[in-house]
Amino acid sequence: MIVGQRVKHAVMSSSNLHQNLAQLSPLLSIWIESLDESSLHSNGCPLPDTAQLLNYVIQFLPESHQDYQLAVHMVDAVHALLDGS
Repeated sequence: MIVGQRVKHAVMSSSNLHQNLAQLSPLLSIWIESLDESSLHSNGCPLPDTAQLLNYVIQFLPESHQDYQLAVHMVDAVHALLDGS
C-alpha cells in the first residue's frame, strides 16, 4: 500500500504525467487510481528508496500471492520512472 501511494505520487507529480501514465499496465493504473494519498506522511520520498522498499516486498511475497503480479508491474513502473528521471 505504501509503495503504491509513493508510486502514485511520483507519477502524478511528474512533469511527464501522460508519458508515465502510458507506461503503466492497465492493472496497475486501475489500482493506483483507487489509492488514497492522504494517508501518505511523506510526499517527498526519493524514488530510489521506494524501489528499495519494493524490492524487499517482492523478495518476500510468494509468487502464488494474489498481489504478486501487481508488485511485478510496480517494479516495472518504478524502473521506468527512474530511467526517465
